[in-house]
Amino acid sequence: MKNVVGQVPRGTNFYPRNDIINRIYSRLESGNHLYLSAPRRSGKTSIMRALEDAPREGYVFIYVDVEDCKDQEDYFRMLAEELEKSDAKGTLEKLSNKGKSTINSFLDRFKRVKIGGVEIETTQPDTPINFTSAFEDLLRELEPETKLVIMVDEFPIAVENIAKVQGSQAAVHFLHANRAMRQRAKNGVLFIYTGSIGLPSVARKLDPAPTINDLNIVDVTPLNPKEALDMCKILFQAGKVPLDDDVIGYLLDKIAWHMPFFIQLLVQMLKDTWDNTQLVMTTESVDKALEKAASTRSNAYLASYLDRLNKTLQDEQRSLALRILSIISNNGSIHRNELNLEETRNILEILEYDGYIYEKEGIYRFNSPILKMWWQKNA
Repeated sequence: MKNVVGQVPRGTNFYPRNDIINRIYSRLESGNHLYLSAPRRSGKTSIMRALEDAPREGYVFIYVDVEDCKDQEDYFRMLAEELEKSDAKGTLEKLSNKGKSTINSFLDRFKRVKIGGVEIETTQPDTPINFTSAFEDLLRELEPETKLVIMVDEFPIAVENIAKVQGSQAAVHFLHANRAMRQRAKNGVLFIYTGSIGLPSVARKLDPAPTINDLNIVDVTPLNPKEALDMCKILFQAGKVPLDDDVIGYLLDKIAWHMPFFIQLLVQMLKDTWDNTQLVMTTESVDKALEKAASTRSNAYLASYLDRLNKTLQDEQRSLALRILSIISNNGSIHRNELNLEETRNILEILEYDGYIYEKEGIYRFNSPILKMWWQKNA
């Protein structure tokens, strides 16, 4: 198992999240459409890729990243194209009662040509295809004898993109179109949505109507102590870095929030130190690694936390979020009594869901000490 930092670990490099994967299958078996409730850097994309790479018998998974989507028609075209490119197409052709004819009749309705490097849509027949309607027809006609699960990553960002480019009403229509798609699909067709920002707060901000209340929520939680210790040992052994169990325990105490990414980041820092010095790793080595992890050298990994606020929040909300995080990073915490809850409630919900902070007994703190240190120095 290689230590993959920043990218999506797949195959043998993915640390098995069996509890979460079992929970996902259990909910899918009951016919639920899912929302993976997961803060950024929690490994949600790795989990979906693991489902896609090694599906259990009776399942076909299709993964689609829609972060750059700014239009409803483009969204459903992306889903159709991923279906065409994926191994799922062939599997469904074999296993579906009407799979081959249904899928091919849909996919044959459009094709892409490139003229001078510019993509131009052409259709057969000449009338433009409505991808929303066509994809809904496909899901209603398809009768798979296996479960087809369409996994949509960064769905909340697509909703926000549509709201920015085309207006709030277009985004609301998009949410309703997805809900209608789920309700009208055959029983064997299911959806999993996730993203690095909270869908409930995004949807509620746009429309109080119940556009996502049919989704069953699965929380992506940090590794438990046993899993975190096991992952550390595997990674250090693979990297040929000798480390006593006491030092690993100290490392995990310092990381505190045992999301795989933060473990992988610290393992990388310590391996760099070992490769350069060949000195025995101690608790002092861990402290120095933490300092490095919170320095500008980690901007490539942690700056997305700041970029997210700068890109998606309005000026007043962004200013408020940055002020709250600045206070917590400098003081270690902030009590809710110090905040105007009417003014900050939505911001606090965003910051909690997205993995910046947590609340306990009315006190807000950073989830990750590493992120707290980085924020204080760089944000």
